Amino acid sequence: MPTSAPLGANTLRQLWGCLLSPALALQAVQAGAPLHTVPHWLRTDALEQAAQQASLASPQPPAPMARAELHDASDAALVQQLQSHPRTLADVPRARITHAMVDAALRADESAVCFVPKRLMTPARYAAALRQGVKTWEQIPDAMLSEEACAKHVREAGWRLADVPTPWRTVAVCAAAMQAHASVLQHVPDHLQPQVLQAAQTLTVQAVSDSQEHGAMAQRLAQQLAGQWQALQRTPGVPWMQRARRQGGWVALLAGSLVLTPSSQPPTQGGLAGWLQLRPVLAMLLHLLGGACALVGHAFVSVGAWRAEGAYAGLVSFTLLGFSELDWVWRSVSPEPTRPWLGATAALVAAYVLVWWPLYRKPGRA
Repeated sequence: MPTSAPLGANTLRQLWGCLLSPALALQAVQAGAPLHTVPHWLRTDALEQAAQQASLASPQPPAPMARAELHDASDAALVQQLQSHPRTLADVPRARITHAMVDAALRADESAVCFVPKRLMTPARYAAALRQGVKTWEQIPDAMLSEEACAKHVREAGWRLADVPTPWRTVAVCAAAMQAHASVLQHVPDHLQPQVLQAAQTLTVQAVSDSQEHGAMAQRLAQQLAGQWQALQRTPGVPWMQRARRQGGWVALLAGSLVLTPSSQPPTQGGLAGWLQLRPVLAMLLHLLGGACALVGHAFVSVGAWRAEGAYAGLVSFTLLGFSELDWVWRSVSPEPTRPWLGATAALVAAYVLVWWPLYRKPGRA
């Protein structure tokens, strides 16, 4: 590691106990790292003297005022106090709090918005309160709404766009809602839908650079958004809502992207097993759905066998999953079929157990 760059407290925590040397520790303390971050076996007289000189050279914040002093202090002194101790705003007399004091406190610590009197709340401060969890959406008056607050309200749950007043359903708010819940297109004003689709595409493209882990999925979704917008734009004479529904809907786009998009890994099997290996999400969904139907069908076959031939036959049918169904399939195709509906159900169960199950497990054994 080059020793020319200054070392801070974070670097000390990274090097503590492994690569930290007396020279590096002295350099870090001279750069402003606290003395308590240095191991005891590296604290020399020169190191402690350097820490003392650094603490004297650095400007010290003023000590917090006592509650009695806050009543008699001037407005300028209170502003200076709130710049270094923003949560002291809770002890300042409510009648003396001004916009300048609130601005100084919020610049230092936005969570101090919980101490701001209602008479000094503005749309921007209500948005800060919503970000900090101090206020809920229902506690913000309509006159104090802002685009930032509305976007924060719908960013994690797009369906909340229905709660936003129509004048505040701007392009930015609707795009944030669609990024969280794509089916909210029905709540977007008709004249804004083309711009919202473009903005949603832009936000999704930005997500590619912000998240490398989910970048490929976000890029595919952005391409699908662009394709849908172009398709909607090419369809004349139909309202935007009907065009979006005609194209299949946003939920279908996302589901198709996740389920039908093949994996980039080459398959190790051929045929149907290889095709399913490239689409693990689709294979898993089919396996779960088929398993649930097979269990229900096997229960029907067991109950039917018990009612037709007695409890012993029902118990044997329930025990031999898949194989007992073959007997009922044979009976259903005999010259004198017995209970054809029971035979059809047994055929589905036998197909799942004897055909699908080995096919689904085949890639895993490769």
